[in-house]
Amino acid sequence: MSVGALSPASYKGSVDHDAFDAFVNELLLPQLRTGDVLLLDNLPAHKASNVERSVAKAKAELIWLPAYSPDLSPNENCWLKIKTIVRGQQPRTMQDLNGAVSAAIQAITKEDIAAWFKHCGY
Repeated sequence: MSVGALSPASYKGSVDHDAFDAFVNELLLPQLRTGDVLLLDNLPAHKASNVERSVAKAKAELIWLPAYSPDLSPNENCWLKIKTIVRGQQPRTMQDLNGAVSAAIQAITKEDIAAWFKHCGY
């Protein structure tokens, strides 16, 4: 099982279901392995996508998070850590922002993820 953010990507503009499907099929699927778990919130682009079919092909598991509740979402804890690290670096250009986000994602540990899931009751 893979741990962490497998395919971070930045995208200028809003993410619609076509952009999300392209991300899933071109960046995420090649890295998903049997037993991996993908958590998704209720973003309309997620719901309108073909992500369920795509993740099933990889024999990974897809978990839809409940309607927004930060107390039940490990993603909220993850983004809190990422945003805290990025703010600390004070990026002022897109290049610096992408570097800061990449560094923040690399700082996520297996222990962080386990703690976030435990905190949210999973």
